[in-house]
Amino acid sequence: MVPETSPLYQKALHGIISPEFSDLGQWTTELSVLHVDMGLTNPPTSPMQYYLHTRSLGPVFDGTRMREECERDAERHLEFESKGSEAALEVLQTEVLGLLNDFERVSAVHYHRYVYAHEYTMWEHYIAWLVRTIHRLYHLEFLTT
Repeated sequence: MVPETSPLYQKALHGIISPEFSDLGQWTTELSVLHVDMGLTNPPTSPMQYYLHTRSLGPVFDGTRMREECERDAERHLEFESKGSEAALEVLQTEVLGLLNDFERVSAVHYHRYVYAHEYTMWEHYIAWLVRTIHRLYHLEFLTT
């Protein structure tokens, strides 16, 4: 995870993503993380640009995921209020089981850290977000109130 003070993180948290990160969407699903051959939409032209793009994509990915998680938490809260606690907890249980299955499949993939540096980095971020989301679902504040 990146520091929340990162300007790239803060911009992504507020939905401001520059065009250079147009390939972000390909790293937000399990399927995209499992396929190395997807490559970059706009590949950098030098090894240094590749490194900098990979390094910058992390904060953008994290800020975007945090924004999405906050939006999803608000949806879950409304669902909890409208369906009642028992039905909402069943939905949460199903969601957690799905995330655990995703984690099992994705964590079985092993990218070579140097040969597939970009994919490896995004795989790490994706794994971290799966874990964070599972943890978050177990500790939703509105479930305790």
